[in-house]
Amino acid sequence: MEEYLGLGLGASSFLHASSLQTHEVGPYGARFTNTPYLPKYLNGETTNADTIERLQQSDFLIEKFFLGLRTDRGVQNTEEFLSILIPEYQEKL
Repeated sequence: MEEYLGLGLGASSFLHASSLQTHEVGPYGARFTNTPYLPKYLNGETTNADTIERLQQSDFLIEKFFLGLRTDRGVQNTEEFLSILIPEYQEKL
């Protein structure tokens, strides 16, 4: 769950709340996407305000869980995700 900055048209970014100097983000940070329109991007209107997603704890855990599935280490500590998992899935994991 490290921060990443997407550069270019339609690129996505994620920043922790501590990195953002605004009260408009969720307590776990924000995810947002750049505009897909070249004229706006070239005018400096890079961030598409409609795509700002303010992350709450459940959003953060879901993101962390699915990112973990995409790594070679997988998801190590399923107990951390009990609040977001369907009970039958934990046994399968």
